[in-house]
Amino acid sequence: MIEGIADIWERTERSPASFKAYLQNLAIHEAYYGEGESVFDIAMEHRISEIPKYYAQNSHPAIVSAQVFDLTQMELEWRRSLKGSYSGKSCFASRIVCGDCGTFYGSKVWHSTDAYRRVIWQCNSKYEGDKKCSTPHVIQEELERAFVSVMQRILQEKAEILTACRAVLEVALNTAELDRAAKRLEEQALGIAERVRKLVDENARVQMNQEEYQQKYNSLAKDYEKTSEKLRWIANQKQDKADRRRKIEIFLRMLEQQEECLDFDPYTFVALVDKVVVGKDRKLDFYFRNGMNYECVFAGSSKANSHCVNSTRELLDDMRSATFARFLKST
Repeated sequence: MIEGIADIWERTERSPASFKAYLQNLAIHEAYYGEGESVFDIAMEHRISEIPKYYAQNSHPAIVSAQVFDLTQMELEWRRSLKGSYSGKSCFASRIVCGDCGTFYGSKVWHSTDAYRRVIWQCNSKYEGDKKCSTPHVIQEELERAFVSVMQRILQEKAEILTACRAVLEVALNTAELDRAAKRLEEQALGIAERVRKLVDENARVQMNQEEYQQKYNSLAKDYEKTSEKLRWIANQKQDKADRRRKIEIFLRMLEQQEECLDFDPYTFVALVDKVVVGKDRKLDFYFRNGMNYECVFAGSSKANSHCVNSTRELLDDMRSATFARFLKST
């Protein structure tokens, strides 16, 4: 179990609304994990708005760990990306995806009033339209056993996975090339701005053909806008890489804490898994937050255990390949 997450969930009595409110409150207060802006009493005679503020790290005991804070940020970003389609009633909500149509799976209860009661998950759009999805329903216990099976295989080679992931991240999410390109473009932008200044000064000092002046000015302005657009694109790329690096690093830190996986734990599932895609051939593809996916086949019976199809070794080979590096750059 991921330390801290279970306590937060229990503290809000498993209410999705109160848990969301807690997350939102936690996400905006850096002081909760021992950091934030502080106003020091250096000039009490001035108005408080005029007193300098300083960002202080480790300035006071943390209410929650930095890891829980980062996970909170990531969870809220994920929920916002769903645009209101998250119910929060289960750890599987909005995380089980139909391999046929891409719609989320929803939960249904069979035999709700007798001893054979069970919760199943089924494509929400299975019977919509002329053609129904061919993906099967999944019993919740099968999902839980499949995750435990996958985690047990991953934990067998955890150290090697952690090493391989970090090695790939240093290449795939490195921003040094973007930094160099940004520096060149900034120099170009400054050069164009200087040419514009000289052109305007010359037009103010000497008589110029205004039509020619306007053409030169418009041309320089167009070049400047193109350069600025490239700089904005690079800034977006750098932010995207930083966001994905943070997401993957959180995953790696949490995986380091995981020593064993004997039973299903919903908090660990939410912390490590991005989504599970259900295939029509009774295959479950677990997509983890570090970009790795793991395939598992469920037997379709509550008495049968699921088993992993591909090995961690094959995953590591993919992670070390240029294809995986390009995947990390583009996703």
